[in-house]
Amino acid sequence: MRFILFFPILFFSLNSFAQESLKNYPGVNGQILLMGQADYLATTDANNLSKENTIFYSQADFALNFNKNWAIKTQWRSFPQSQIYSNQEFNFKRYYSFNNENRGINLDDHAVVIEELKLDFENEDLHFYLGKFDPEFGTAHRKSKRIGVFTWQFNEDYNLREKIGGGISALLENSIISFNTFFNDTTDLSKSAIKDRGTASNQDGIAGSNGTLSSYSVSINGKDFFGVDNLFYNFGYRNLGINSALDRHGESGYVAGFEYLYHLSGRTNIVPLIEIVKINDFGGASGRDAMYYTLSTVANYSSWSASVTYNKKDIKATKGMNDKIADTMLQMTIGYKIYQNMTLDFTRATINEDGDKSSLFGLNLSYLYRF
Repeated sequence: MRFILFFPILFFSLNSFAQESLKNYPGVNGQILLMGQADYLATTDANNLSKENTIFYSQADFALNFNKNWAIKTQWRSFPQSQIYSNQEFNFKRYYSFNNENRGINLDDHAVVIEELKLDFENEDLHFYLGKFDPEFGTAHRKSKRIGVFTWQFNEDYNLREKIGGGISALLENSIISFNTFFNDTTDLSKSAIKDRGTASNQDGIAGSNGTLSSYSVSINGKDFFGVDNLFYNFGYRNLGINSALDRHGESGYVAGFEYLYHLSGRTNIVPLIEIVKINDFGGASGRDAMYYTLSTVANYSSWSASVTYNKKDIKATKGMNDKIADTMLQMTIGYKIYQNMTLDFTRATINEDGDKSSLFGLNLSYLYRF
């Protein structure tokens, strides 16, 4: 229970200080995301799985602002280590498996990790950061999009996370262009508290774990693509280096995504979304290529939302490795914004994972607290 109590107590105690300190520098601000997710396995082809499952997840962002431009920023995450896999390994393992044998409720299984810890500079034209950070690659894994209860877990596989290096972004009128150079975190910061996941190794053959700034990513995000109002886009490229002493291959990947905000009337709109990701030599394995697809349509009316989302991942088998994956997921979701920072989403999902078909009912309650 300690992990559940730690973050709320810390944030609420900081709130009064943050409100006062931001009047002058230095000052503290940030936000905390608290999320509870429960699902019920209605039918499944898999054997010996618990019908009920509950996940508690939290994400905390702090910023110590020295002045209006310079700050030290950090992000902490808490999640069930046995169900959500966050450390990398050469033999591909999903970020989250829906047919997980550890389904259930285990409050002592949580890991707390330092996701980001960086020196940050930003003005009207430029954003610069140095330290441990998450380079941007795709947006369909963002929890804030609310395109189905389970979509962020499905797409988290290709999210670039826990890198050490630096980046720079040009802040243009309708777009942001970013360049990052980095390597995978294999320092003591890659450990976790409460449930220790161990230290990542630069000898494991994972693309990016070579200890040099040979890995990089480039992205551009913006709106009004080619002059079309409310057409948002994101494009990205990643290239992860490899330890030349190992029999591995560097990884490269591409992402392209669009979403269009179509206003029907006052408080009603429809948002179609598509994101496609292609990754060559995924994780550093020669010939292990991956494709991810996300197609979604979201309708919003006042505080209500409804969406249909289809996800697919294809990972080609590599000689000598049993990692051929062809997973699909279809979700129909209804959501309600209880008030400004609290949302409730209910979904009916049909999932095909490792050839096992399952149908689930899922419920997600999230609360975002800013201070």
